[in-house]
Amino acid sequence: MDEKQLNQIVSFIPREVIEICKRFKAQDLECFIVGGAIRDLILGREVGDYDLATIATPDTVESMFDKTFDVGKEFGTITVVGPIYQAPAGKEPSLYQITTFRTETTYEQSRRPNDVTFIPSIQEDLSRRDFTMNAMALDPLIPAFIDPFDGFSDVQNHMIKAVGNPKERFQEDTLRIIRLFRFASVLEFEIDSECMEAVKTLSDSFPLPAMERVYDELSKLMASQKPHIGLQGMRDAGIFKRIFPSVPVPTDEQLALISAMSLDGRWALILKDGDYSKVLTTLRFPRKEAHWIKRVIRYNLDILRARLSPQDLNISSEKLMGLGFTGKDLGKVQQYLLDEIASNPEHNTQKKLLELASSFLPRGVT
Repeated sequence: MDEKQLNQIVSFIPREVIEICKRFKAQDLECFIVGGAIRDLILGREVGDYDLATIATPDTVESMFDKTFDVGKEFGTITVVGPIYQAPAGKEPSLYQITTFRTETTYEQSRRPNDVTFIPSIQEDLSRRDFTMNAMALDPLIPAFIDPFDGFSDVQNHMIKAVGNPKERFQEDTLRIIRLFRFASVLEFEIDSECMEAVKTLSDSFPLPAMERVYDELSKLMASQKPHIGLQGMRDAGIFKRIFPSVPVPTDEQLALISAMSLDGRWALILKDGDYSKVLTTLRFPRKEAHWIKRVIRYNLDILRARLSPQDLNISSEKLMGLGFTGKDLGKVQQYLLDEIASNPEHNTQKKLLELASSFLPRGVT
C-alpha cells in the first residue's frame, strides 16, 4: 500500500477510534486497528466494527477507560464502551474490542484456545489469525501499515488465502471452515485452491463447531447478495452434506435461483426437500424464523401467500365467531379463507368471505 492509499484510508476512520489510539500513544503503548475493518476500508465497504490490538495488558486497558466489560479478559480482550470524546448529542455509544497481543497453543473443542500467552509483537499476533485479508494492522497516528502476509494484495485480487498452512488454521478453529464460505459470498471473493483442498481433506472428519455459531455464519451467508457462491463452495468441498446430512445437496438449478430470491424464501428453497424440521432444531434457528421457514415451505415457496395472516381478511374474528366458529375451528376456517384469497384476491370482501365461511360445513374439518 503506498502513502497516498494509506492516507486516504486513514481519513475514513472515525474520530472515536483515533481518540482511542491517542490514549495508548500518550502512554507510549502500541495500538493498532486490526482485522476486518482494514479489509473493508481497502474495499471501500462500510465498516461494522473496529477491533484493536495493543501491547498493553488487559488490566492496563481497563484502567484507561471509564466504562469497560471484561468478558473475554482471560483471552486478553476488554470491551470498551464509547463515546471516548465529547460526542454529538444523540450519538449511541459504540463498543470496541481491544485485545492484548497474544499467541495461542492448542484449542478446546477446535474453538477456544487452551493457553494464551501475551507477547510484545504485533507481527507475531497477526500470525495466529485465519486469513491474510484479516491479518493486517494499521496505526492511524503515524500512520503505519503492517502486512506480513501480503493481505493487501489478496484483498485487491479478491482472493481468500489462509495465514500459513490452511489445514492447520482450520484444525485450530473449525468454525473458520464455515467462515471461509461466508466470506466468499459476502465479499464475492474467490477461495484459494490450497484452502479448498484443505477443506476437502477435512470435510469428513473435522469436529463440528457449536451449532449456534454455525447458524450465525450461515445466516450472514444467506443474507448476502450472492449466497450461491458460498453454497456452491460448501457443496463442492463436501461441507454442505456434513452440516445438513438430512437435506439433499443443492442442485445447479437451486443455486441459480437462490441469489435472485428474496431473503424470505432462501432457506425454504434449500431445506424444502429434506428433513427441514430437524435442521431448524439442530442449528438452533430462532423460533420465529423457524416458524416462517416452515410456513413458506408449506405454501410451496409462495412468499406472498405465506405472508397472509387473519388480519388480512376483510372479516373479523367476531363475525366468524357469530357463525359458530370457536377455538380450533376458528383457526381452521381462517386458514381456509386465507388459502382462498391467496388464489382469488377478489374474494377478499366481507360478503364473499361470509358466504365461504358459511359453506365451510360442518364447523371445522372432520
